[in-house]
Amino acid sequence: MRSLWEAIDHVRVQPESIRRRYLYGCVATTMVFIVGVWILSVHESFQSAAVDTQAVGEQLSKTITKPSNAPSLSDLVEQGKSITVDSAPANLESMDFFENQQRVKNVPSDEGAVSENSVNGR
Repeated sequence: MRSLWEAIDHVRVQPESIRRRYLYGCVATTMVFIVGVWILSVHESFQSAAVDTQAVGEQLSKTITKPSNAPSLSDLVEQGKSITVDSAPANLESMDFFENQQRVKNVPSDEGAVSENSVNGR
């Protein structure tokens, strides 16, 4: 059996057409190896992503629970009902703040300077 250097020297003395065959053979062998490793790694990536997705879905189903009396959005759409709030807003100051912000937007910039005390109702 020849050593690697003897094999390389043997190829060097061959005509150009033979050297190209060796070149194409080496390139094809290397590409098959690289593509094979790539396919295996992509396959593993998809498998781990599927497992991660299942784990996240299970965790979300444990974490997010729907109150028993609250209808889901799809139930409301099927029944043709609108989404309404049954009680008045708990924090009226936030509504006042929102209305104040709308007024500030509509006032020209030199008159629109509102102090923090006026926003908080003081």
